[in-house]
Amino acid sequence: MAESRPRAAARPRSIPRLAVSLARAAALAALAAVLALQLVFFATHAAQVLRYRYPIDYGEGPLLAQVDLLRAGTPIWRLYADPDQPPYAVVNYPPVYHLAARAVAALAGDTLLAGRLVALASALAAVAALWALVNVSTFQRSNVPTFRRAASALIVLSFLGLPIVREWAAVMRVDLLGVALGLWALVIIQRRAGRRAVLWAALPLALSLLVKPSLIAAPAAGLIWLLLRDWRRALALGLLTGLIGGLAAGLLQLGSGGWFLLHVLSANANAWERRLAYGFWHDQMLIMWPLVAAAALGALAASHRLYRLRNQSSTPNPQPVTLPIYYALFGAIVAYGVGKVGAYANYFLELYAGLIWLAAAGCRVQIADGRLPGGHPQSDAKSTRPFAARLPQFSILNSSLSILIVLLVAGAQLRYYPTWSATYLKLAGIIEGRNPPRVIVGGYGVRQDLRRERDILATLAGVNAALDAEARAAGGPIFTDVPGVAAQSGLLARMPAFEYRQLADAGLADQRGVLRDLASGRTPLVVLDYLGNWLTPEMIALITHRYAQDGSRGTYDIYRPVDPGPAVAAARDFAGGPSLVAYHLAASPGRPAYHGGETVLLALDWRAPAPGGAAADYEVVVRLADRGGRAVLELAQPLLYGALPPRDWGGELVQHLQPLALPPELPPATYELAVALRAGGRELGPAQAIGQLAVEDPAGRLVGERGYYVPAPLLAEWRRLGADDPAGPGEPIMPAVPLPGATLQCFTRACLRLAGGAVERVPLGPLVHLADVALPLAGAGADLAIGSGFRDLWDASGGADALGDPITPELIRGDRIVQYTRYARLERPVGGGAARLGPLGDEYLRLPGGVPYRWP
Repeated sequence: MAESRPRAAARPRSIPRLAVSLARAAALAALAAVLALQLVFFATHAAQVLRYRYPIDYGEGPLLAQVDLLRAGTPIWRLYADPDQPPYAVVNYPPVYHLAARAVAALAGDTLLAGRLVALASALAAVAALWALVNVSTFQRSNVPTFRRAASALIVLSFLGLPIVREWAAVMRVDLLGVALGLWALVIIQRRAGRRAVLWAALPLALSLLVKPSLIAAPAAGLIWLLLRDWRRALALGLLTGLIGGLAAGLLQLGSGGWFLLHVLSANANAWERRLAYGFWHDQMLIMWPLVAAAALGALAASHRLYRLRNQSSTPNPQPVTLPIYYALFGAIVAYGVGKVGAYANYFLELYAGLIWLAAAGCRVQIADGRLPGGHPQSDAKSTRPFAARLPQFSILNSSLSILIVLLVAGAQLRYYPTWSATYLKLAGIIEGRNPPRVIVGGYGVRQDLRRERDILATLAGVNAALDAEARAAGGPIFTDVPGVAAQSGLLARMPAFEYRQLADAGLADQRGVLRDLASGRTPLVVLDYLGNWLTPEMIALITHRYAQDGSRGTYDIYRPVDPGPAVAAARDFAGGPSLVAYHLAASPGRPAYHGGETVLLALDWRAPAPGGAAADYEVVVRLADRGGRAVLELAQPLLYGALPPRDWGGELVQHLQPLALPPELPPATYELAVALRAGGRELGPAQAIGQLAVEDPAGRLVGERGYYVPAPLLAEWRRLGADDPAGPGEPIMPAVPLPGATLQCFTRACLRLAGGAVERVPLGPLVHLADVALPLAGAGADLAIGSGFRDLWDASGGADALGDPITPELIRGDRIVQYTRYARLERPVGGGAARLGPLGDEYLRLPGGVPYRWP
């Protein structure tokens, strides 16, 4: 009887023990399964990005260019020089990351790969630091049950599964290096508190701020935590950190001639918008609220335990639990800055590291006393028994809390935002305007997103290879709104568009040098992802007047300076206004004279008047008069299109283009060309003759609804190819533009180039096909024979002689089956229907929704 009672009493307790054990195992299995998937996704994404040899986004381009400059021998302080002088850099960050990437590049031999490896190593180092911090942030280092150890380890590893960490760990970005240095500084502070060795934390703290000054969570949390324990060493640590950082910043400020702080502070002082901040916080909390909840439970558990044990002298250093709370709070303050124009979700990195830390630490904490081994109640708080011996071996409350934290962390990794658009060659949401979160597995999970990433990177590799060829052929510096376009070719970008625009808006940059280069056509190539993307109105005005679009490569438009022809001296003064030095008349394509309906390109070279003589606004007036002096054409245009007044010319010659659209009915004759200058609506003296213009009977003709003139040599080829028949080039969608070395004119389905007296057809098939992402095969075969559904169109269009040889098999492109040739795209509806030629001219010029060509 006596022996049966203990067994009867023990039996009920075995049931909850078994239930809790099963719940623990299920929670661990759930987190392990989700984390295993996330780590596979992390490794796959990293491998894909590390193999990609071009900058993957805007932010990689400037860093690539800056580290390449260091590798080429540019002194570090020269990077932080006047951004309006070579190397035209705006360096947002102090140089610690740059120097680390340079050191790795010396071993890897590739700057971009080296920068990405630094970020990847930093992500892994941050995880190691979090594990070290968690191991001293709890009350029971010597007696932590296996479940709690395993759970906290999985939670710490979950940092790599967070979408922003997965994305940021494989790109050339500075943030994760700063986060890792800050966390390791906290490891030193936490483990060396109360000892002189804590001052060694000053070095990683200073270095983290010299990676990115806005990463304040580690310095602030560490110093405040230490201040409440050992204020003297806290002050010494703060002073030493400030001394190291201040000395480095002071030397760079001195070496850069006073420009360093403009780069790292002023260039980052972008406007803060509540709408942007709300959008980022809303989107992040929509998928990350379980992590916030897990961290809150961890903080509450640890704080409760600290409260219960605060009077027990035998407690082994319970105070460290406040350190992750401080770190997470300051991480939230940093994340508040995500509302800054140009910010991204990387502003949440420190907050997420703090939340992971709190969740992992809270999972290890026992919040309630249970029973000692053998079933005896624990002694009270005054007991002299060793602390570890008084910890509970089993408590439903403790176990339930840790299980809930584990499940919440697993839940935080179940959803993500797709990186890439499923439709366009863009990041998700850029064109669609929305990017709803998805579950990591299923019809559109991370696996599908990674497959899409692989296909998009393969497509972008082809696009960037084509851009690289164009950039190298043009030479530099080039003008682009995506600095990586220049950096990947080893060329200087005339300005980093986003950073420079922020400085210009703040009155801290002088864009006049950029404008003078554009105005005179000295920049040989302009590559734009989007006209208006962080460009000033003055830059846009000069690009659209002095440059003309020469097609596209993928999603990038290419502009080249219009060729004005040779200069003819023509010294003319205008009563205190700018002086005309020379003029240019671009020859009519293939003819010695001009024709009614043609657009004549007149360029005028001007020199600014003496200081004090320049009016605020000038207009250039060009008149064409017959032999009797009667004006047959008059055209007025703001000088330099209103973008660059004479006071900003800096003593240089500038070039003003004034295209003249000759009336179609203009009789053949020799006309006098005269120029006048207006200021305040009044002409500065009579118009002055500068030359003559010979007009003959039309050799070309006006074609299409927009009435573009097709010159005789291009007209002959246009007719030979089928004119505006459905199988021919179609209507012109741009004027004949004189570009360096050739005259270009595009039609709906073709582009023609006149160079050296010969007309050639631009191979639009491979150029437009650059933007297609992994089009599936329409049939079982992958051969390049013309498909049976296109045979009739192929024969009617002139076959290979007119369209060129096929370069792809039949593919599915949206709702159409297509096949590319060298000069065309054959297409027909998927469900059956007539075949036709695709509008490759329209797509090559990327004129959405019928937008007219932007020149003249």
